[in-house]
Amino acid sequence: MGSALSAIASSKIVDRSSSPLNARNSFLFSIYQPQHNPETLAQSHRNVLNDINNLCDLSNTPTQASPFYSPSEQRAVEQWRVQVGHRVRTRITLYQIRQPDTIIQTHNQRPYQQPCQLLNQRTEHHMFQIPELLDMILQSAGPQTQVRALNISTAWRTSAKSVICSRTNVDAFCTLSSPDLPTEYAQIIDWESETPLQPSTDEVAQFCLHVARIRDKLCHPQVHRFFYFPAYFAQSPGLPDAIAHYLNELDVAQRGQTHMNVHSISRDADLYWLDLSQFRTNPYFELLFSEEGRLEHHLGRWEISLRAKATPDTMLVDDSVSNRLLLQAIGSMQIVHPPCRSLGIYHFDVDKFNIGRTHPLLRRLRREDGIRVIDLIRALHELAPSLSSTWMRYAEQLRDQIKDAHWIDDLWKIPGSPRFRICLDNADMSDEYHLESLSRAASMARSAAADVQLGMDAHITRRPYMFAEQFRGSREGEWLPTELFEPMKSETDRHPIEWNK
Repeated sequence: MGSALSAIASSKIVDRSSSPLNARNSFLFSIYQPQHNPETLAQSHRNVLNDINNLCDLSNTPTQASPFYSPSEQRAVEQWRVQVGHRVRTRITLYQIRQPDTIIQTHNQRPYQQPCQLLNQRTEHHMFQIPELLDMILQSAGPQTQVRALNISTAWRTSAKSVICSRTNVDAFCTLSSPDLPTEYAQIIDWESETPLQPSTDEVAQFCLHVARIRDKLCHPQVHRFFYFPAYFAQSPGLPDAIAHYLNELDVAQRGQTHMNVHSISRDADLYWLDLSQFRTNPYFELLFSEEGRLEHHLGRWEISLRAKATPDTMLVDDSVSNRLLLQAIGSMQIVHPPCRSLGIYHFDVDKFNIGRTHPLLRRLRREDGIRVIDLIRALHELAPSLSSTWMRYAEQLRDQIKDAHWIDDLWKIPGSPRFRICLDNADMSDEYHLESLSRAASMARSAAADVQLGMDAHITRRPYMFAEQFRGSREGEWLPTELFEPMKSETDRHPIEWNK
């Protein structure tokens, strides 16, 4: 098993001692290295390029030159490009920032207040007109109903806000009495104080089946990808020994340069706070993004998408009366329970550190008495324009790539919407790095700078936590319907689509 895991985490190249120029190698040269004539290359140079070409083929990397297609496949490719191009353009249009309406409206004439004015005219059961009874009903109804009540009427709005802000509200993550309690990334779990969320026996059983399925359907061993399992499961003391052993081996196989001397890791001695799956998320904070499921939990991280068809002021949250009142009510609440000291806000960027498909840091939040809802909301609001422009730039590049693409090509690297990635961080992680202070080669310096800023030396699983992505089908599904995934089997000699990467 150990050798298999090592193959997963490291894209090791094939034996270079003898790599003959056969028909397949010539074909791969023609599509991935059209500028080179393999017949004129030295054997050692040709071997290296053969390895690179094979890895590109296994990874479904877009070609530099199109292979020869049969007439039927050429027609299918051209039709596919038209359909996919239309889908991509439509999606880009959704997230282009709209300018506010030119008609100036007074505060009392805003459209979003009209439903409340209409609802105030309706008759209610006399029971709901008694504030004390309404408070009791809303208090037992839960956060979702309380937030909806903000839109009903003035009386309901007053009652809902009172219930949300009440000190007896168990769903309101109140402020801390001690500044020493917040947890942070890579901190050892103190089981005598605040403990992380724990999976049930049934959940552990389902997780074991999931791990087994992932292990059995791994992609080609030479295709590099990171695997990460949320700490809700992976840092649970109730894992079966076989699964814990498998995860230990996987951690070691995927270790970064800062952990090269680590040969084993035990989950029996020390368990750690490693990601946001171990915390309870403030339910009112989640309800701010409930429209179209804009807050999603993936691989121990939060992914928060910007709103479609938004103006510069409403990219993050709609500027409605209920949302403004909700933010006033929950701004001072802790963002998670138990409270955390540091969160990192990241976004997609393929250029930042020259380590493809990374998520560089936009801002790291720190607060000794625990990050509050308003801390994160303000930061996201300030960073939204930058996120939008970055995503738009890469989306436009994707649209251009489609013009010469084939459905085999794995172009689907960026998310289907401008999206923040929120990770659990450590307050001691560096925000700044100085390349001039490093004596390594330029490429190594960039990688080292990323390690410092992203906290790669904090824990052996940090690298996969930062870089692990969903399988290709999920990524592509954000842009395309399944019928456009693979219209027909290709008649070329290219490697089939590698869905499990």
